[in-house]
Amino acid sequence: MTDTSIQEFLNELSSISPLTSEYEASMVTLNISLNLIKKNTISSISRNNSDLLEQFLLILDKNISNVIDKYNASGNYIKNYLLIMKMPKSSSTQISEYKSKLQEITIDKLNSYIDVLSYINQVLNSYTKYKELYKEECISSNNLCISNIKNIQFFLKELVNNACLDIDDESVALNIINKLNNL
Repeated sequence: MTDTSIQEFLNELSSISPLTSEYEASMVTLNISLNLIKKNTISSISRNNSDLLEQFLLILDKNISNVIDKYNASGNYIKNYLLIMKMPKSSSTQISEYKSKLQEITIDKLNSYIDVLSYINQVLNSYTKYKELYKEECISSNNLCISNIKNIQFFLKELVNNACLDIDDESVALNIINKLNNL
């Protein structure tokens, strides 16, 4: 594998446009998990082409951070949506309190969450391609980097699963499940 082929791949990865969003979200807990994954990945992948490897990890870090940002923003809307949908019908006071919030939660915002899954899929596909480029190095390092790729896939799927539990809108749930199955 040449440095040129690695560079071409890095260019492809960096061209994936992050989802745009005006929302901010806390990433403290998720960043802890991300940093652990990144640390394990750095320690296990071959040190050949270390400059390009570092560049790749920076791009991966940036992309996953963008995904996490948008996941949290959309996830909060879904949680609010579920909270409203599960309000007791007899509790008119509570329903009234959440009425304004319900008006803010539009199908566009739920759809933006599905876009997040698509973006996660792009990042995972790029990471899998990187694994293939370094297949020999992965084998020589006892497949540790392949294991870490699976850990990242599991980590991202857990994020999705935690936000998708008990979604009442069947069409939204099905779309999300379909995206999840493609990760």
